[in-house]
Amino acid sequence: MKRIVFLLLVWAVLTGATESLVLVGPIERDDLALLSGYPLVIDDYRSGYAYCYTDAPGLLAGLPWPHRVLVADLAAHYAAERALWPADDRDEPWDAFHSYDDTIALLQQWAAEYPNICRLVDAGDSVQGRKLYVLVVTDNPSFEEYEPEVRIVGTIHGDEITANEIVLYAAERLLTGYGVDPEITGLVKGFEIWLQPLVNPDGYVMGTRLNADGVDLNRNFSYQWDSDEWYAGPAPFSEPETRAVADYSGCREAHVPDVVEDNTFVLGLTYHSGAICVNYVWNYQQERAPDDAHVQTICYDYSDSCELSPQYPPWVEGHSHQDDTYMDWVTNGWDWYETHGDLNDWSYGARGCIDTTIEADDDKHTDPRDILSQADVNWYAVKSWIEWADDGLHGRVTEAGGGPVPVTITVGDRDEGFAYSDPTQHGDYWLPLADGLYNIAFSAMGYVPVVFEDVEVTGEDTPPLDVELDPLEAGDDLVLSAGRTSDGVLVLWRPVGVYTGFNLYRCDAAGHVGEKLNGSVLPDSTVSFLDLEPPAPVARYRLEAFTPEGHRLLFGPVETETGADQERFAILGIYPNPVGERAGVEVSSAGGYCEISVYDLAGRLECVLYRGELPSGRKLVELDAGGLANGVHLLVAHGDGVRVQRFVVAR
Repeated sequence: MKRIVFLLLVWAVLTGATESLVLVGPIERDDLALLSGYPLVIDDYRSGYAYCYTDAPGLLAGLPWPHRVLVADLAAHYAAERALWPADDRDEPWDAFHSYDDTIALLQQWAAEYPNICRLVDAGDSVQGRKLYVLVVTDNPSFEEYEPEVRIVGTIHGDEITANEIVLYAAERLLTGYGVDPEITGLVKGFEIWLQPLVNPDGYVMGTRLNADGVDLNRNFSYQWDSDEWYAGPAPFSEPETRAVADYSGCREAHVPDVVEDNTFVLGLTYHSGAICVNYVWNYQQERAPDDAHVQTICYDYSDSCELSPQYPPWVEGHSHQDDTYMDWVTNGWDWYETHGDLNDWSYGARGCIDTTIEADDDKHTDPRDILSQADVNWYAVKSWIEWADDGLHGRVTEAGGGPVPVTITVGDRDEGFAYSDPTQHGDYWLPLADGLYNIAFSAMGYVPVVFEDVEVTGEDTPPLDVELDPLEAGDDLVLSAGRTSDGVLVLWRPVGVYTGFNLYRCDAAGHVGEKLNGSVLPDSTVSFLDLEPPAPVARYRLEAFTPEGHRLLFGPVETETGADQERFAILGIYPNPVGERAGVEVSSAGGYCEISVYDLAGRLECVLYRGELPSGRKLVELDAGGLANGVHLLVAHGDGVRVQRFVVAR
């Protein structure tokens, strides 16, 4: 029912429905999650009241909390505000907002004027065909270098127009300060900085939070995406705007194209307005992130660095006051209010990038007379923030005697937040870590995992830790396989070594870890997992194994097609089924090695029916069920792929 109503809401947006601002409350913080069942998206929560967007206020009649519409037509409200602004003075820089066309023209102009330190990347088109441009600033824009990459984006919500100006201003200061200001020159030489001022250009033009499909883009990323949230979209990455960000951020998840070069961002900033704060992960859960203390250190440094600007405190003109507490509030996202499928959590949980939300203004539409002071205050914070990207551990990962190897890196006892090496000719990695001693594990498909214990990190003075990986030889790896069943995909593993537990992840074609399928850690006795909703046309998996010493090793990826059946190997049937004492298992094969086994539903091996070369054609294998308990069992056949069929023992 929710999906049907969602489609109705999309239709409403496309046919001119307006966005409204609704106040809900008083409502307890713990009850905010219940609002996801209504056509509401929370924008702010203060003093027991939730400020929410909706484009269907008529569907709120059953809401069990007091509520009222504060602004019935936000686009008209914003237009009325703009009518009160002074006339644009184009002779004064940063004294007026850039339109979409202005923004695109400015990015193109900079790419032409500064070809030695920037280039313009076309990341695709929005729903309505507007360009999704990203400006890359670095001293050698045509070459990959051994340097950390950072990402700065704005206007993921189209009505938060201040974000566009802050990102554009940062880009201009980087370009014009190179070769003039030693600090800025050092940033351009030492980092690769990706800036996308308009993530949601359609919403920016329409004056709406949502994109042209009626989707909140900051609820449409795959990590912890919630299908029950209104405006989250029909599926993760259903929108071209979120797919574009994921594409140039190195994601190879389902539905994400591979158009733009891959990047492994170390840090990210996402600019918003509607509040004033620095908001850090997690947003979806109360439990703190694995390196929460260091994340907070970076965020408080952003807050403090705002005061370094000569324009601090901002808002001299349009706000009629100066705010000497600007950006003092640093908050965990969950502590503020809960969200799912946002860019912060996806960046950290799926890509290992510490991404932070900056809410730059209480007002959605800053008075244009205050653009300069507000942008400059945040620019000084940006300068300091970038420096954190190379403050920690770094190095190169290569094959012994060969080229770079894309790897997954885990740090200490982190449960989530993998880091990755850069998928380029350098194979460099950058891990922002607080000073201390760490156990670091490097894992790559087809290579022997390497673990370094008690690695000392001493800030930017930490020496490189270069890693050489040896290819796996027979018997070194854990045996991992996957095969389709009538219920989904069954993933099986056969440990060679001793492990204390497992986590199973979906992964992309490059082996990058994505969604974790199990909740708590699977016990050491587990040797299988059934994925009930595998992606199509190919499902890929990686298995994380815990050693008795506490190390975390990754195996795989393994993949199986989830489309049409492959006829080279198949289970044709089990006769009879249900099984009494004996049955026949008929298989079809094109020839080759085959193993046919029986497992219980917990994934424990019960018996092996056949192991060896299987001639081409059909073969009948006897199943002796005398030692099997009554109930459901799994017949698993490893041949050209894996095939699984359920059967019942009933006596």
